[in-house]
Amino acid sequence: MSDWALVATGLAVAGLVYGWRRKPPGAGKRSYLSWIMAFIFGAPIGSLLLANLFGSAVLGWIFGLSLMFVWPLAILFIAGNAAGSLLAQRNKHDNRNDSNKHEPLMLHIRIDRDSVHAGDDTVSHAENIAIPANTSLASLLEQIRKGNFLPSISGGKATWMIESSGSPFKTIGVLAQQWQDPCVIIDAGVDVAQHFAGRQANLFFRYRCQIDPDTVRTQLQVSYTNSTDQTPTHGSSGIASLAKHASYLRSLMNPGSDRC
Repeated sequence: MSDWALVATGLAVAGLVYGWRRKPPGAGKRSYLSWIMAFIFGAPIGSLLLANLFGSAVLGWIFGLSLMFVWPLAILFIAGNAAGSLLAQRNKHDNRNDSNKHEPLMLHIRIDRDSVHAGDDTVSHAENIAIPANTSLASLLEQIRKGNFLPSISGGKATWMIESSGSPFKTIGVLAQQWQDPCVIIDAGVDVAQHFAGRQANLFFRYRCQIDPDTVRTQLQVSYTNSTDQTPTHGSSGIASLAKHASYLRSLMNPGSDRC
């Protein structure tokens, strides 16, 4: 391979590497590459015209040779730079698609709660949160417990019944301010996507004041156990059992005019 071929190959490779590694200018910044290329191409032509204007054969010969050598070499560098830029953009696009594939699907859940006193019902307490669909139900409830969604009650004791649109039994557990962890009477290890299974994802926290949370938990567990033991997979008796369970929960949640 001749020296000129090595030089040409080197310039093309240099342009390729430069185009691959070059970062596009940020917002409000200009790229000077186009000005540099314009100078490389324009300077020999301008110099050749000046040499002809002054009638200098020596300058004309020098600038003519520079025009013959600089342009081909510059074209090789520019072609390499363009190829490198295209490869870099394609690689960036592929990496973005790969990262999107690995991002977990998000599930949007509406959470709401009861008011805890007369002045607490002036605004809605409903919030919309987004969590990865593979988050367990237990993790979701733990996040809510540790967050600021449920108010801290003076005295350090408060009982909340957890209602979910993802369960046919509606009330799925108890959360107490004085407890470290919520108590869930269904499978809390299931993913939230599986728990809600295409339903509108809603969680509601019903305030039960300072009623003993252990008592509420025991009542719920007994009611849930009786309903699951007596509920067949189909038939009118299963519907009746679910209705009985729902009636029991309504009486538990609304014991007359005083909910606590």
